Amino acid sequence: MLAGLKGNLIKIDIDENLVWLNVQNVIYELIVPQYSLTEFEKLMNDSEVFVYTYYHVSERNPLPIIVGFLTEKERNFFKKFIAVPGFGPVKAVRILTVSIDEIIVLIENQDTEGLTKLQGVGQQIAKTIVAKLNGKLIDLIPEGYSTNDTQRTSVDPLWLDAVDALIALDFNKRESERIIAQIRQTNPDLDTLELILRVALETKV
Repeated sequence: MLAGLKGNLIKIDIDENLVWLNVQNVIYELIVPQYSLTEFEKLMNDSEVFVYTYYHVSERNPLPIIVGFLTEKERNFFKKFIAVPGFGPVKAVRILTVSIDEIIVLIENQDTEGLTKLQGVGQQIAKTIVAKLNGKLIDLIPEGYSTNDTQRTSVDPLWLDAVDALIALDFNKRESERIIAQIRQTNPDLDTLELILRVALETKV
């Protein structure tokens, strides 16, 4: 199994969700999730990049497919995601138009309506995704998100207060959790509710 590649990014094809990675003068073409293209673009000038990979080949499709990810967590999620009936690696990766953290929370909240906003996902596919994966992604739920009231007790009260404050400002629960989780990752040193809400509202704008 090809678990990862280290090399230089030499091309990014936004239209096809592809990147080219030069590994010791061998060029690998990787298909990557749409949401990660911006992050790959930021790495174009780096001398060396490590990409986690999922390698797939079958009798039906003897041409190898390599899917690339920037974190091991994304790769671990993808290995579970392709277990959904009817999903091959290409179809699965093209569905990932938003971050896996958002998708994980949608699945664990059984939010089929939210899942239908993903590319190529209708109500029936959304129900199939939830039926197959709900309860199996608990270890991947990001900090700052919650899937039920009992889990909220394990999260820093300040960040939970920020979620509740956004809800009071007419943001829906899922959107509030997403915004605060993002801020918690990018600005972990914020230590007052006022500062967190200021950044949250600027992010929304």
